[in-house]
Amino acid sequence: IPVVAALGAALCASLRGRRAFSGLAIGVALMKPTIAVPFVLPYLVRRDWPALIALSFYCAAGSLITYLVLGADPLTMLGQLRLVGDYLATEGNIGLTRGLVSIGAEPAQATGFAAAGLLTIGAAVSWNWRKSDLLDLFAVAAYVGRFWTYHRVYDDVMLVFLSLAVVRAAARDTTRRTALVALSVVITLALPARLQAYPAVQLAQIVIWTV
Repeated sequence: IPVVAALGAALCASLRGRRAFSGLAIGVALMKPTIAVPFVLPYLVRRDWPALIALSFYCAAGSLITYLVLGADPLTMLGQLRLVGDYLATEGNIGLTRGLVSIGAEPAQATGFAAAGLLTIGAAVSWNWRKSDLLDLFAVAAYVGRFWTYHRVYDDVMLVFLSLAVVRAAARDTTRRTALVALSVVITLALPARLQAYPAVQLAQIVIWTV
């Protein structure tokens, strides 16, 4: 929740024209990179330099402090994160990494392919939509963030940005189909955690979020 709150603060700050603060908020959200990394894409495709510069300074300062306190450089930390991702490739809800491992891929291969593939797709979609509202780009980032690596059910809160985007679309386009899509997305995110533990429910969620 703190990570999603930081992402929400970044969105609100950017919409209010506080672009540097928005970049700092993204930096705070990167405390959990498995969620926040895809949210850097909207700033890259929009060439939001004030936000990107602030983000870079924040990450540099954070890396320096981490090195001084723990003696670990950023590359070492990233390497450890990758090893954790490989170990947890088959954990959490249904996702691309679990699917690849189930058909015979090694965890390290599955993790790398899923991350590279989905980040590339997310970057392409974001570039195509670069003139869209930031909320729409955050919705794309949330979708990519959910599937580019392993996640537990409690991480699905990141999809609040997808939910907000489709609800806004339904408010603007009052067709029955749009309203049905928005309602379906909201319902999938509001399901109790015990129901989301069932693979059939998780597959239904994936289909609805993708549509």
